[in-house]
Amino acid sequence: MITARRVDVTPALFSGVKETLKETSAMVKTGRGAQQRDGRISMPKKCVGHRTCRSVAVSVVVAVALAVGPVAGFVHGWDTVGSMLGSNLHSAFNGRYTPEPSSMKHWEWIANNYAVVVLGRFEDFNPAAGYNCTCPLESSRTQVARILKKINPRIKLLWYQNVVGDMTCMCCNEPLLARPEWWLKDDAGNPILFHGTAEACVNATGPTAGGCAPYLDWTIPAARQWWMTQPLREVCGPNSVADTKQLIDGMMMDGAMYSNPRPSNLSTARYDVQFAAKMVALEEAQALYHGMNGGEMWGNPLMPSGPPHWGPPRPTDPPSRSYNDTLQHYAGAFDESFGAFGTLEDEWGECITGKPGGPPGHQINCSGEWDVDKMMASFYAARNATIYDKKSLCIHAFPGPAGSPIGGVNGTAPATPQPPHYTPPGEVVSAGWFGPVKAPWQVMQAPEFTPLDVVNAMKQASAEMLVQSLASFLIIAEETSFFGYGWFYDIESGYAPCDDNRTLCLAPDDWHPAFSKHLGPPHGPAVQSGINGTVWTREFDGASVYVDLKNRSASQITWKEVLA
Repeated sequence: MITARRVDVTPALFSGVKETLKETSAMVKTGRGAQQRDGRISMPKKCVGHRTCRSVAVSVVVAVALAVGPVAGFVHGWDTVGSMLGSNLHSAFNGRYTPEPSSMKHWEWIANNYAVVVLGRFEDFNPAAGYNCTCPLESSRTQVARILKKINPRIKLLWYQNVVGDMTCMCCNEPLLARPEWWLKDDAGNPILFHGTAEACVNATGPTAGGCAPYLDWTIPAARQWWMTQPLREVCGPNSVADTKQLIDGMMMDGAMYSNPRPSNLSTARYDVQFAAKMVALEEAQALYHGMNGGEMWGNPLMPSGPPHWGPPRPTDPPSRSYNDTLQHYAGAFDESFGAFGTLEDEWGECITGKPGGPPGHQINCSGEWDVDKMMASFYAARNATIYDKKSLCIHAFPGPAGSPIGGVNGTAPATPQPPHYTPPGEVVSAGWFGPVKAPWQVMQAPEFTPLDVVNAMKQASAEMLVQSLASFLIIAEETSFFGYGWFYDIESGYAPCDDNRTLCLAPDDWHPAFSKHLGPPHGPAVQSGINGTVWTREFDGASVYVDLKNRSASQITWKEVLA
């Protein structure tokens, strides 16, 4: 096994972090902070029907405020939408070593045009040197971070870390595999795995670890420290301490919500303890990265899987509107299903699975329209996070009514990538549409259509559908919210123009002209009207925005004439 380079939390590296962590620990033990903050309830005294309130441990942890307090997060200007760009990006041309010459111009473009980037999953196999697992070989995303920061020192870079180790880099979870005592076990003592088998995990060797991916036991402090310091272990060289502060502006946990991975064999009581410990991990990571350089800890998703998981309402919310309470433990949120997936109409959960889920004789009906209640709750959650709690928020929007299936765009039969996000060379991963109209890649098949035919149709769909996502974002946009738009997470799925490789680029050739138009600051929050408040409008200096949650195709952005 490869031994990870240990990174200690010391005053030399992170001034004041130890004291912050000590204070956080004391707050967890005493429950201080369970009170009103800025006129808003941090922890309700009664949590009727709220899963995270089923144990005292969770109640105590939810009461803990961020060690840094409700300070403003990363901030953008209002001149153009282009000044608000941010997203979670995988390696360019995923499935090949990154960085390589063919991807350089795209990273340069990202550096010059994005305000915030979460460095996601990267392919770390170098044909010349093997896998980049430990120093002196830096991980691919560290190399990309150096490129981005050299071009634009002001760009904010957060490092993606899933709750499952192997979804970060090819061999990052080898230390986890070497410590089975860190693995989450079910009520019978068996390891709980994201994928793979218990036998594969026990006998796993090598960078790919035999496909083994155990869940982490968050109640173990050493396991939490290993998890939150993964980005630090990827920075090498004689100036690694200074470089770490310069390259890493924070971290994002993918899977911050309450979600029992195996409800059939992990009791609710035991999972509640795990969830409470996961919130401690988020607080510890927030203290770590904020203490390092003012960085931020983010969590995905903004909106967990339904009303039972949403947190206490704020005074500004209409009845039944709600909020993600895990945000009390960290500085920002990443919303990867804004206007897509779980926010679409899908009464019986059929549109994502494609299988009947309603009563006998029920016909699957996937309209592709928004679920009004879920989109409205999403709007309120976003406004609560940014306006009232001063959190950062990164919206990831998809073109059209995106959902399942996830497939490969290459002009041939769709190919579902293997877990977690491996993309075969020569393909671009994309979400499908589960409305009555399908995404071009779902219906344009060879030999009738060439790969270029499919890509051109995807480019056109991306351009035509932008207004639905962008208008919705502008309704909730604040100075700490950012916007990303693409078919999935690889750069070539829509995040940068790449006309030099047209069969591997889903962004419109002229990029998105709306991103360069003058927007200007908003004249105030969005205004609700219409029956049941489904119509939202908002005025900016340079644009008027209209969204009707009952009709996504009616979304409008009217750009105002700029007087000389």
